[in-house]
Amino acid sequence: MAPETQDFNNCLFLYSNTTASFISRIRSYVREILANETNLCLSQTRVLSLDGSTYPLNIVVYENLTTLGFCDPTLYQIGLHKKLMFTAKTEVIKNILRHELAHYISVVIMQRYDSIGHSKSFKFICDHFSWGEEISAASVNLELANSSVEGDLPSERVIEKVKKLLALSSSSNKHEAELAMVMANKLILEHNLSTIRQQTEDNLETSYMKRVLIANKRSGKHHAISQILSKFWVKTIYNHGHNFFYMEVIGNKTNVEIANYVANFLDHELEAMWNDARISSRGRLSGITQKNSFMLGIAKGFIEKMERAEQESSNANKSQADELIILKDSLQIHLERVYERLRSSRSTAKFCPEANKHGRAAGEKLSIHAALNGNSSSNNETFLLN
Repeated sequence: MAPETQDFNNCLFLYSNTTASFISRIRSYVREILANETNLCLSQTRVLSLDGSTYPLNIVVYENLTTLGFCDPTLYQIGLHKKLMFTAKTEVIKNILRHELAHYISVVIMQRYDSIGHSKSFKFICDHFSWGEEISAASVNLELANSSVEGDLPSERVIEKVKKLLALSSSSNKHEAELAMVMANKLILEHNLSTIRQQTEDNLETSYMKRVLIANKRSGKHHAISQILSKFWVKTIYNHGHNFFYMEVIGNKTNVEIANYVANFLDHELEAMWNDARISSRGRLSGITQKNSFMLGIAKGFIEKMERAEQESSNANKSQADELIILKDSLQIHLERVYERLRSSRSTAKFCPEANKHGRAAGEKLSIHAALNGNSSSNNETFLLN
C-alpha cells in the first residue's frame, strides 16, 4: 500500500553544491549521535544495528513553509528544511535529527509500521535514549527574524501567466486556442532561456525535484503524463517504494512547479476522458489494454499540438538554436545532479491501434485547466516535525 499523503510529499527537493556540503555535515552529526547516544552506527549511507542488519539512510534538503524535518520510512529518508542550512544553530539541528532518527529507528529498524507518527513506539525510543521533551515535541519554535524570504516572485508571475494561457487553449475559437498555446510555449521557453543566459556552466542554479504523483503501480496513464510533462522542460523519474511508486519531476524551480500543476490536472482529466470515450464507444473501448493505448494516444495528440506551437515559436526566432542546445544540456545536468546513476526500463504492455487513434484525437482537444488540488501555505514561526 502507498503511504498516506503527508506534507513532505508536497516539498520541493533541492540539489546543489551548497546542499551537498550541508548533507555531508548532517551525516557527520548523524554518525556522532548514533555512535555516542544509541547502539547503532552509520557506515557510509547505511545504518548498522547490533544484530548485523543494515538499513539505507538517505538525507535530503527541501523547501516547505511548515515542516522543519521529516522521516519517510518508505524511502528510508530523512529530510531537513533548507532554512536549517543558514539560520539554525548546530544543537538545534542535532535535536531535529534526534527527533527524526527516533521515527527512523521505530519504523525501519523496529519494524513498527503501525506506529508512524508520534506514537508510543516513537516516545519509547526517545525515552530509551534519554531524549527529552525538546526532542519528542511535535513542533519547534525558531526565531528566524527576517531570515531567507520564501517564494520567488518573478518565477511565480511566470507560473500564473502560463496557467492562464494554458486555460485559454481550450477556447472554442480554434485560432484563439492555438495562439494561447503558442504564447504559453513561448513564455516558458523565454523564461528558461533568460535563466540560462544569467548562468555559467560552473554556477548552474539549484536543481529541484518534486513528487507529483503516487500510486500502487504504473499504468498507461502515468506514461502518458510523463510524456506530456517532457514538453514542459522537466525530466520525469519513477522512484519505487514498497508496493508503490512516485513520479518525480526534476528541473529548475519554475518548470517543476508548472509540471506539478499540469500533472495534478492530468491525473484526473485523463481518467475523465477515458470514461467519456468508453461510454460514447458503446462497448468498443474497454479493458486495460485499450485504456493504456488510449492514454498514450492522448499524449501523442497533445504533444503534436504543442510541437506545432513550438514550430511557430522557433520560426519567429531562428537565433535560439544554440541556446536550445544549452537549455537541453542544463536539463540533463539537473537530472544527473539528483540521480547520478539511473536504470532505464521499457514497457512491454499490449497495444491497441484503434484505442490509440481515439486517444490521439482526444489529445488534440486536450487543454490544461486549473488543477484540482492546489496547495496553499502560510508563513509561521512555529514549524512542525514529522
